[in-house]
Amino acid sequence: MRKLSLRVNAKINLFLRVAGIDEIGYHILETLAFSGDICDTVEITERAEGGVSLEMPRKIGGENNALAAAEKLAGKHGLNGFGIFIDKRIPVAAGLGGSSADAAALIFGLKELYGIPGGDFAEYGGDVPFMLTGGVAAMRGGKDLSSESAYSKTELLAALKRYTFLIVKPKGEMLTRKVFAVYDEIKAAHAAGCENGGQTINAVSIARNYDESGGKITGAETGFENGGGEKDADIEALIGALIADDREEIRRNLRNDLYPAAVKIQPGLERVCGEITGCGAFACVMTGSGNAFVGLFGDKNAAAAAANGLKNRYEEVIVCRAADRGIEPIIKRTEISNKNKKTPKNF
Repeated sequence: MRKLSLRVNAKINLFLRVAGIDEIGYHILETLAFSGDICDTVEITERAEGGVSLEMPRKIGGENNALAAAEKLAGKHGLNGFGIFIDKRIPVAAGLGGSSADAAALIFGLKELYGIPGGDFAEYGGDVPFMLTGGVAAMRGGKDLSSESAYSKTELLAALKRYTFLIVKPKGEMLTRKVFAVYDEIKAAHAAGCENGGQTINAVSIARNYDESGGKITGAETGFENGGGEKDADIEALIGALIADDREEIRRNLRNDLYPAAVKIQPGLERVCGEITGCGAFACVMTGSGNAFVGLFGDKNAAAAAANGLKNRYEEVIVCRAADRGIEPIIKRTEISNKNKKTPKNF
C-alpha cells in the first residue's frame, strides 16, 4: 500500500481588507498572505478496505476540512479507501489557516497518489487555493494580484525572509463565521451612527482606549476601514515598504479589518499588539480572523527573547520565518537513497 507524508505550512496575513460583498453574499477580501514555517504533518495511506478515516491525536473544536474534502473527493472520483493521519502544530481557530492547510495537503496528496484533476478547490476552505501553492500572494476576491503589482513574488518573498515573525495566540478559539457576523454588525451600527455607551461603535474607539503596555496602538494596527492614521493602509504601499525595508511604512500599512470584531468577541485582545511591540517588535497585526497576532522583528535573537518573555502569558507563542511554499513532501532517508541508486547495466 502506498503512503505519502506531507508538511503543510501556516498562512499568515499582514494585510486584510474587507473590500465589499459579492453577488451571493460572501465577503470580498483584499489580502497579503505568506506561508510561515509552522506546520502540520499530514499522512495519507492507502488501505484495502473502503471508506475514509481520520486520526488526529490533537482534538479540535468543530470539523476539520480535511475529512470533509476527503469524503467528497473519494466519492466524486471513485477512489479506493485511505486513512488520514494529522499531527497538528498550527494553532487552532487562530486565523492561521490550519483547517484549510490540512484540506490542501489532503488534496495535494490525492493528486499525487491518484491523479485527480486540478482546480482551486475553494469549496473545501477559503485558504485552500493559497495553501496549495503558498509562498506569498496578494489577492482580491481570490484573484492573484501579482500581475497588477510593480513587484514580483520573488522580490517580495526575499524581502519577507529578512524578518523573523512571532506568532502570539491568546487562550480561546475564534470562529471565522462569528467574526464576520460581528464585523457586519459593527459596520451596520457605524453606518447608522449607532452609539454604545456614548461612543460610536467603530474600531477607533475600541483600539485607542488601550495603551498601558508600552506598545503604541495605531490606526494601522487596528485595521479599521477609514481614518485613525495618517492615511488608510494600502496593500501596494505595504508591498513596497517590505521590499524597501521601510519599517515605519510597514507599520503604517499593516491592516486587518476583522480586528474590531475579534476584540468585541474576545475582550482583552486589544492588549496583545501592545505587549508584542513592548517586547521589541517594530510592528504587529492580527492575522486572519484571529485570535492570533503576528509581530515583526528585524533580528531573530530579539524575536526569541520576546517569545521567552511572553510564553507564560499566552497559550501559544511561536517564532517562525517565511517559507517558499505551502506544502512540501517529506522524503525519508530510505526514499532518498533509493532515488540515488543507479540501475546496473546489463553486459
